Amino acid sequence: ARENARLTACLSNVRQVSVAMNLYANDMKNWYPVMPPLTPPTGVNDGVFTQQWKYGGVAGLFSLKQMGETAQGGAGDQGYGGGFPNGAAYSDGNRNPLLASYIDGLAVLNCPSDQEDRHWSASQDPGARTYNNGRLKAIKKMGSRDEVIQYWIGYLYISGFRPDEPTIPFGVPIWGDDTNACDIGPKAWWGQGQATEYLASAKAGFYQKVDNHKDLGANFAYNDGHATLVRGNAASLFFQPTIPNPADPDGPDIQNPNSINIIDPTRSNRTQTID
Repeated sequence: ARENARLTACLSNVRQVSVAMNLYANDMKNWYPVMPPLTPPTGVNDGVFTQQWKYGGVAGLFSLKQMGETAQGGAGDQGYGGGFPNGAAYSDGNRNPLLASYIDGLAVLNCPSDQEDRHWSASQDPGARTYNNGRLKAIKKMGSRDEVIQYWIGYLYISGFRPDEPTIPFGVPIWGDDTNACDIGPKAWWGQGQATEYLASAKAGFYQKVDNHKDLGANFAYNDGHATLVRGNAASLFFQPTIPNPADPDGPDIQNPNSINIIDPTRSNRTQTID
């Protein structure tokens, strides 16, 4: 019963943030938040959406002075701008976090079921960022903008969408429960692909027992305004163009009716999942 109550509260959180994102989009020419590139793009595989994680992940939408544990008197890891007295700016000079003024309070960024997360240092080799070498963090509530940091936010953001997507004939996921790994979906956190290993027996794309709602799944809000609990392989559900035919598992795959690539097979190339 307690977990059901927490699941319901979490669903309310993701709805509230999706409302904030739609309010932002109304003010910003029909685009959900996109943080400016931190460094000049260097080629076709390095552009705006490949650099969304560089502002401390999803925390960069809400704070540019991410002191994390040190803001609460500890000596832990900081995020983007945490080492500067007044924080840091986006690359375009803007010092106002994109979504900070669109949410009322920071409680909506904490999933009530979230117990722990992992933090990977920017200095670590991306190829060596495994689940076990991420530093384990106990979740704490954030009372000020200085405390906002990636490892205490319980959610991920799939950036690169608009409220009206002409090549996707259904709602697309924009905000939902994160994982303790390097996250779910194309071009995920630290540029890795689908979810990296949590445990030796973990299955990529699935939520695990160490995540917010264990292996039950995750709450997600969509650009059409609805929010729901997503079960099973979230990465495949959202992004995989084809899936096994339920009526004929041994036969050829069929088109995935829930994939954002259903009409434009390259649509997910212009997204990045950050947590």
